[in-house]
Amino acid sequence: MVSKYREPLIHTFLRGARDPDSAHRASSLSNLGELCQRLDFLLGSVVHEVTACLIAVAKTDPEVQVRRAAIHVIVLLLRGLSQKATE
Repeated sequence: MVSKYREPLIHTFLRGARDPDSAHRASSLSNLGELCQRLDFLLGSVVHEVTACLIAVAKTDPEVQVRRAAIHVIVLLLRGLSQKATE
């Protein structure tokens, strides 16, 4: 079911990354990382939007917890890319 609802879920978590509450932002980013893993890192046409959001959050968010969550998702994406590149 995850692949069927990929785009709405990704957009929901990206919107959550802009929430005023830092706990919601961190949770949304964590969920985004989990979703990427479940999708085997096949994000399709939204890959640029996801990476731009992650980079912006990692650079500019005032809360360290949120920046760590963004970096964690970036690491997950790089690991997934590494695995796919060898196949």
